[in-house]
Amino acid sequence: MKGIEYLPALIQIVVLIIVLAGVLRMILRDEKNIKAIFFAFAIVASLLSDIYWLAYDILRPFSRMPFAANEIAEWAMFVSLGAVLASDIKAFGVDARKERFFSILFVMANVALWIAWSGEWVQDIVTGFALGYLLFYLMIHLKQSESLSKMEWRILAAACIALITTNTMTFFVDQSLAATFDQITGMILIAGEIYFITDVILEFRKDKNPSARISLAFALFAWSITSMYMSADVIYYVSMFVSTFSIYMMFKSLKAEVEG
Repeated sequence: MKGIEYLPALIQIVVLIIVLAGVLRMILRDEKNIKAIFFAFAIVASLLSDIYWLAYDILRPFSRMPFAANEIAEWAMFVSLGAVLASDIKAFGVDARKERFFSILFVMANVALWIAWSGEWVQDIVTGFALGYLLFYLMIHLKQSESLSKMEWRILAAACIALITTNTMTFFVDQSLAATFDQITGMILIAGEIYFITDVILEFRKDKNPSARISLAFALFAWSITSMYMSADVIYYVSMFVSTFSIYMMFKSLKAEVEG
């Protein structure tokens, strides 16, 4: 990164600091708020990851970052966010076996793609476990909160399958066709972000289902992270802005639940 390219990371750091201050106030008001405590861990981990990444890029521009502290911080962030959702789930009170199984397959496919792109087996596999933990509990939470209709579940599944397919095809076609598949991937990623942003905003306006607000805010974050891992250049930075927005919305959803 250089120049204006530092802006998304700097904005995210500012938002993370603001959110962390808000979460700490929630914890001070209720020390038994386990969701707020796990969320605070996630925000601190994300903040450490961003600061390390920014410092490394300033000090060593144009060099590839090795396996480093920011990766461990990202794993901690994913696991902590998964713990937030896990603490909000009522003992697997819904049948989400299909959704959980699909989330595992999706993560495994992503890990295979990451390894193919980077060749970093250990790093990518551990990241897959951490992100998989978040997605596993996100699927249960989405089902339990009834955040998505049957049609929306089908669209989400189709979009995920299409993402894996288009990315995989780039390894087996010539450069011009690979660029076309990359464009299709980008359109699906951006469409998903727009969809979840709209869903989150509409759910806040309804103000009827606090659990659905949490589910959709976390789903937006998960989609934006997937988008960042699957993209570069403009779509990557757009997705980073979206992930920043989703972090704030996750905080707002948890805060709104506490305040009733």
